[in-house]
This record gives sequence, structure tokens and C-alpha cells, in this order.
Amino acid sequence: MFSNHDSIVKTKYGPIHGFQFESTGGFSSDVFLGIPFATPPVGDLKLEKPVPPKAWSTPLEAKDHGPPCLTFPGYLNEGGQEDCLYLNIVRPRNPSLDPKGYPVMVFIHGGCFMLGSIRDLNYKVAADRLVSKGVIFISIQYRLGSLGFYSTGDETCPGNYGIWDQIQALRFIKEVIKDFGGNPDNVTTFGESAGGASVSIIGLSEEGSKLFSNMICMSGTAHSPWALNTGILATCDKITETLNCCGCSQEKKIALKNSGQIVDALKNFIYEIMPSDSIKTVHFNPRIDGDLLEDFDDFKEIYQKRLTKPTLIGICSFEHRTFCLKNPMLPSFAKVFPIPLEDAALFDESKFRNGIKTLLSEGNPYGDRQEEALNKVIDFYLTQKSNYKKNQYLQAFVQMVSDILFNVPSMREAVEKAETGNDVFFYVYDYDKFSNPFCEGAGHGSDLVPFFGGSRLFPDIPVEGAFEKVVSTFTELFVSFAKDGTPSFNGKELPKVGKNKIPFLHINENPFIGEDLWPERLEFWNSMAKEYNYDWSDSHRK
Repeated sequence: MFSNHDSIVKTKYGPIHGFQFESTGGFSSDVFLGIPFATPPVGDLKLEKPVPPKAWSTPLEAKDHGPPCLTFPGYLNEGGQEDCLYLNIVRPRNPSLDPKGYPVMVFIHGGCFMLGSIRDLNYKVAADRLVSKGVIFISIQYRLGSLGFYSTGDETCPGNYGIWDQIQALRFIKEVIKDFGGNPDNVTTFGESAGGASVSIIGLSEEGSKLFSNMICMSGTAHSPWALNTGILATCDKITETLNCCGCSQEKKIALKNSGQIVDALKNFIYEIMPSDSIKTVHFNPRIDGDLLEDFDDFKEIYQKRLTKPTLIGICSFEHRTFCLKNPMLPSFAKVFPIPLEDAALFDESKFRNGIKTLLSEGNPYGDRQEEALNKVIDFYLTQKSNYKKNQYLQAFVQMVSDILFNVPSMREAVEKAETGNDVFFYVYDYDKFSNPFCEGAGHGSDLVPFFGGSRLFPDIPVEGAFEKVVSTFTELFVSFAKDGTPSFNGKELPKVGKNKIPFLHINENPFIGEDLWPERLEFWNSMAKEYNYDWSDSHRK
């Protein structure tokens, strides 16, 4: 345990020296930055599972973030290094009155499995808005891009190293968190986007699922088509071709271990962070490898094998709003999607139809029934136009993309987990501070602002007026869930997801409980999968 005047913590690995911080709201906390949770994954440890850190004897000065993980393009994680497996801990300065210690919340950042770091998560804001409510907050880093997910497609180099890093971080936390005044038996993992998918994937893993109590998936689950698929292997083949690494899997692995170019090689064929004119939105992702994840026919099969866990799942009300328009500051070769700015204001039915056909024809997924299937999709989303007050064709098109990539996968995980005995709860974040001339609703990543303040994607918002209500509602939801596995809103428990219904908390300045979230969308895509034997979530998995 710790005293009010001591920010040195003794652990099995060695002493850790943090610093005291008092937030603008007057809350006092102890902060420990840049704690190594694994041995640096360099040299012989490159492209291998992480191993625990070596012990130290002199106090570790945990007063600055560790370097972010090396990735490409480098500007995404400036100063990135291969030695990057670090975490931050923020705890209340005063000990918990509960002899078991404080509940622990472990956050996994997003970023297409290609960018992001703990530097992006403002610990000062987290201390004020989360830790002050009686929890310990931890953020972790993991290997990204080629260093985190390169695979030969077999047991020689199975990949998934970034996910194994997350699991090692959870092991380390289990070992030391009691020394920080936390409860090792009450750990909640939560993450956003690729971080949300990571939380979901760890829950599927036999080893990883034993390391936490509760889980929160924000705008990303293992069901998402970009989260768990074999597309990573095509990217990896391009890496070995670019570096002229020939031979068997073992020879390729040895060559890549010795090469300093495994990251730089990407500049020869990756020109955009997210591929244009494609429903495939990432270059790197986890895969089923027989080790981290055993093969399975459907998700319910593996849910039934794991211990049930309270699960909170959430999405933003208009997810792909964040990415739907071409960003003039980023390289893009898009003709259809992201939508060129000059086309946005003139997005009519012709562009709507062409956009759907372009995105959903990739790889000819419906075979000789392609035209018939695409016309069904077009007809269904034409009925969704009435949901919007402006730019109806554009918003119905972006809604379709949001449904495939985020909404339907999240709803499916919620229902299937509920069907297999898990307590599941759902929310929709719908606070839109900054108006968009083309789209309505809250975009992907906007739900991080209540916890961490502004970011690269979203400016900071003063905690006053309507946003103060949003912060209060959202933090109550998450912290109450972390404490006992049951999220609350205004002191009342949220209703659970059922086998045939998804009740949800709708979060904005006037929050309310909705009875059933978008049942027609879920039913449409479920029926499409059955009728055409192709599913945008599951068909990419193997």
C-alpha cells in the first residue's frame, strides 16, 4: 500500500518513483509514467511474444512517457522506437477504504493497429474525470504495424505480437497493481476502435480472458470485418517481396529480424493510412493463428468456452462521419470513398448507387448473384434516407459503411454474448459539439473527448453547459461498470441486452434509455448473410 506523502512504490520488479499531481478540480493523485511491462522487443526478441521485464534495484524514475512504438508513416508516432512496451498508472493519492483496493481500468488505444500511443491520452484529464471517482487508470502501448502484426501465415511467425503485448501488460498489472493500491481481481479492460477490437479479441483468447473481470468495447469488436481477418497476409507478402526476403518461412523470419527495414519497406506500397475506395479499412490486423486464437466456426461457439464476463459495448451515432470526407491534409487517391469534397454537396442518387456498387463489389463477394445482392443493399438504404434532414443520399451511404464496419458487428457481439449467458449492456454516444455541413451525429473517436480531452481528430471542449452533462453521464456509466460490473445512469442500472432486443443508453445533453437499437439494420444484414452465404464480418475471418 502507500501513504499520503509517498509516491515510491515497491514491486517484485523493483521500486518505482512517480510524482504527485493535483488536477484543476482539486483532486490529488499519484502518477507513474513510462513503466516497462516487458523486456524491449529488439534483437532476438523482435517478431516474438513479449517476455517479462528484468528486475531493477535502483528506483525507476517514472516521470515521463516512454517513447511511442515505431510505425509508418513516422509522423503518426513521432520519435517512435522498437523499445516501446510501457504503461502509465494514475491512482488516487489517498488509499482506498476497501481493503481489496481500488477497481482498475486499463485502456487500450486505437489507431488502425498502425498508430497511437499513451502520449495521446491526457493523464491529467483522466485523473480529473475518472480517477477522482475512485478507480486506478492505466494506459498501455503495444507494437504496431509490421512489428506488431507481421506473419508468415504459419507457426514460424504467426503474428499477433501487438495483442500478445496487451496480454503481457495485463499479466504485469495483475502482478504489481496491489502494490499501487489496486484490486487485482477487479480489472476492467476498455479500448476504442482498434483498442475496442483488441479488448474483444483478448476476451476470445483462452489465456487473455483470465486476466480481467469486465470489458468495454468502444467502436470496435472482434466481429468488425477490419479487426480479425486474413488480409494481413497479403500486406506481409508485400513486405517480404519489397525486401527480397526469399525462401521458407524460417528464412524470411531470420531475414526480417536482421533487417532494419521492416518498417521502412511499407513506404514502397502503403500510400494511405486507410485504403481508398475500399471497405477494407486497415493494412494490419490480428488473425486466427491457432495459438492466440483457436479456429472456430462462429463466435457463439467460443463465447460458450470462456468464462462469462460483464460486457459494455458502445458506438458513436454516426461512426464513419469522421472518415467519410477526403481530408486535404492527408494523401488520398479516392475517387468514391472517402468522398471528395467537391462531390459532397452534389451527392445525389447516382453517386449513392455508384458508391455502394464500388465498395461492395470488391472481390466479387456475392458471385453470380452480385447485381441482385447489391440492388437489395441499395433498396434497403434508400429507405434509410428519411432518418436524415439534409444530404440524405450522402448520409444514407455513410450509414451503410458505418453499419458494416462498426454498428452491426457491435450489435451482433452484444446479442451473441447475451445468448451465451453474459451480462451485456449497450450505449450510443450522440453528442455533436461541432457541426458538419454534410453529416449529422457523433463521429468515430468523439467519445474519447469526455475522458481525455482534445486529440488530433477532435478539439478540446470546455466542461460546461451541455458537455458537462455529457461528461457526467459518460464517466458515471464507465466507472460504475468498472466497480461492480453493472453500469448505471442517474443512479439507476441499465437494462441488459436480451436475445432479441438491444436496449441502450443514448448519450447526449439529454440522455435517455432506448428500447431496441436499430433492429431493422441488424435483421437486414443477418438476412443478407443467410441468403447469399456471405457475411461482411465473418467471411473475412478465415
